[in-house]
Amino acid sequence: MKPLELTEGRAESTPRINRFIFLGCGKSKRTLVRGAKIPSPELYTGQLFRARLAYAKSQELPWFILSAKYGLVTPWDRLATYDLRIDRLSSLDHAAWHVGVVAQFMDELVDDDRPQSICIELHAGNEYCEPLESILTSLGFTVERPVKGLPIGKQLQHYKTSVQEIAGL
Repeated sequence: MKPLELTEGRAESTPRINRFIFLGCGKSKRTLVRGAKIPSPELYTGQLFRARLAYAKSQELPWFILSAKYGLVTPWDRLATYDLRIDRLSSLDHAAWHVGVVAQFMDELVDDDRPQSICIELHAGNEYCEPLESILTSLGFTVERPVKGLPIGKQLQHYKTSVQEIAGL
């Protein structure tokens, strides 16, 4: 499901969206011709990212990708390939990245959205989630990390099982 295009506004009768999913990107990416761009979900090719993406789509909730280079990325953003890992950022750049992601997300919300009414599921490694989780909770958002602390194999199983349950398999 493509997330709602929140910047276009919302009619009074439109139901409130109060849950979002943030997916960590992956180091495995498509190789593109220099300057070429593709939709963000097509850029990342790793098994864990693909499992996270299948999970997010199955939930039918708005979702975003956490990119080390671009910050908070929408599914309709077109990206060029890049080689940047968040764990290679300086301490100052790492802190700025987290604050920037929160600012990008706040810009996507409709004016009457309140952090206290919003839950964000983080599906990413610790280097993406910390201190992002702390910043979000300090602003009043509820944050869940369903696979926190699980090894990659267990995360993959969680996503597979969750998608199958939604599909009724």
